[in-house]
Amino acid sequence: IEKGFALSGGDFLLTGATSTGYFRLGETEFIFDGGEGLQNQFVFRIGPDGAVRWKKPLAAMGKSETGKKSAPSESFSQDIYGDAILWKEDVLYMAGTYQSPSFVVADKPLPVTYKEQFYVASIDPEDGREYWGYGFSSDFVQLHGFDVDRTGHVHLMGSSSDQQDYNGNLQITGPAARLIFHLGIDYRGRL
Repeated sequence: IEKGFALSGGDFLLTGATSTGYFRLGETEFIFDGGEGLQNQFVFRIGPDGAVRWKKPLAAMGKSETGKKSAPSESFSQDIYGDAILWKEDVLYMAGTYQSPSFVVADKPLPVTYKEQFYVASIDPEDGREYWGYGFSSDFVQLHGFDVDRTGHVHLMGSSSDQQDYNGNLQITGPAARLIFHLGIDYRGRL
């Protein structure tokens, strides 16, 4: 479990990730076939009595930080592999990496144009319905920041390679270098 969000009616939203392909807490269970060693996120809503209201797996098959660390300096990373933000109890935004070519959010396949990808999913906290998904692809991607402003717009900061694909709609190629980006997506999922 990465984050828990208390809702005004007494329910909780719990978000998390697993790199084993399996997660279970009480009556909540997620199974990601072929997910061992890869990151898959999930979210579920429970009532004050622990009863599950709904649950949603996000089978992204994204990169995961696994393996043994040899030195303390190596154990700290500024990369974000997955995160979640609840905005005014109206929208749950989840961000993470994905590699699955069949990863779908809100009935839309997200692009797998280059070697690495990350996504943002907009989810209704009331019933788990997906509003929209947004994918970003490059040969190298590191996320360093994920935030939402007071109007519900999502902001992502990070670095990538010289080639970038923005949700399959816009491709940019820059000089052969590592590029820094600040990506803004409005509350409707538009760049």
